[in-house]
Amino acid sequence: MKINIHIDPSVEETRVDVRAPTLDAEVRRIESALTRLGEPQRLTGTDGERTVLLDPARILRLFTRDKRVYAHDAAGTWRIQPRLHEVEHRLQSDSFIRINQGEIINLAHVAFMDLSGTGTIAVQLRDGTRCFVSRRSIPRFKAALGL
Repeated sequence: MKINIHIDPSVEETRVDVRAPTLDAEVRRIESALTRLGEPQRLTGTDGERTVLLDPARILRLFTRDKRVYAHDAAGTWRIQPRLHEVEHRLQSDSFIRINQGEIINLAHVAFMDLSGTGTIAVQLRDGTRCFVSRRSIPRFKAALGL
């Protein structure tokens, strides 16, 4: 991929042009990333009577329990409104990856991974939380890590 940036003071609005031989996955990822630039990245979480703004960079994992979606960070576990697939779409980045049907982890907060199990991967987050990558998600997980 080649990127050219041209600064022109006479231009009134920023414009991005993408030139590619075909409309492939890379072009789609570029389009998606550019589209998300204007979207707010914070999530709102509740815990009883408290409501807080959650910074995605501080979220360790997102998970479902009893048909509800929760965000887990260093301060605690917060209930969030959007469905897990909606949050996954909003937080698309190299840091967040779905590891099973009901859980997304932030790779920036992974302490270590245990690949010794037969066909399973255990992930330990920095706060000691252990998560497991489902067999269905292993190829995508390994690809994201470059394994």
